Amino acid sequence: MNFDRIMNKVKDEYPYCNEKKQTECTERLMNINPRLYPNIEEWLEDKPFSDIWIRNKYCIRAVLQLRKDNDFIDAILALDEYSQNASYEYRLWRQRR
Repeated sequence: MNFDRIMNKVKDEYPYCNEKKQTECTERLMNINPRLYPNIEEWLEDKPFSDIWIRNKYCIRAVLQLRKDNDFIDAILALDEYSQNASYEYRLWRQRR
């Protein structure tokens, strides 16, 4: 995983965020569950997401569909948290504001 490559994509996708927030998002993406790295690569290359099932229940496409939005970073970070601890499942179902 390449920090600069991820940072550039974060800046393109989330230009309204300040640089500190963009850097924080990039650092968190660099440190997610390695099983989810292919989804980050697909996001970087604007490719369709492959189904990487976490706990045999959720993948990134399912999370994005549940949320009815395209906020990849928030969704993949929630999926990562769920991969570490099943009690974070509620974060996958983020309430719309």
